[in-house]
Amino acid sequence: MRKAGSYKQFEGKTYSEISEIMTEAGYKKMKHSNVRTTFIHSLAKIADEIVDFYGESKTQEELLDIARNPMFQEAIRDYMHDINNDTRKKENELPIND
Repeated sequence: MRKAGSYKQFEGKTYSEISEIMTEAGYKKMKHSNVRTTFIHSLAKIADEIVDFYGESKTQEELLDIARNPMFQEAIRDYMHDINNDTRKKENELPIND
């Protein structure tokens, strides 16, 4: 079973790694669980916008369930990756290697 948001397939950092980076950068010490909570709540806001776009309505708990779903997280990651690649192409830069 995959771990939401910290799975290395996202080519990113784990919650613990993000926590360490934030602390080293001078921010208030943040536990990895706080990083995860912030990440999930941010994704819930994105989920809310998507649900609203389709004229639907969900409770906060339903939005959090969507945000915790690894398939939703991967879809958002892919979408953001595509936007980044499109922007770089428009700027005549080399695309990001997958």
